[in-house]
Amino acid sequence: MNSYLALILGAVLGSSLRYFINLLNYSIAGLPVTTILVNISGSALAGLFLNKVNGTNYIFLYIGLLGSFTTLSSFNIDMFNLLSD
Repeated sequence: MNSYLALILGAVLGSSLRYFINLLNYSIAGLPVTTILVNISGSALAGLFLNKVNGTNYIFLYIGLLGSFTTLSSFNIDMFNLLSD
């Protein structure tokens, strides 16, 4: 598979998954639980597959899927909203 295609497919899947999980909009005492769970699960998956994938599969999984799934911008927005309340 072409590297660019792997990146695009991974990013589409990761961002779509993140979008549907964020629709739950679950929070406890004002804490954005969905964002925290997404970032923890994405980091755990990255650690789980560390040194097990390479080449185009690495681009698909790490850069595309997990990169778009655990976007830092969503975390920053949630933390800004939490601190400004």
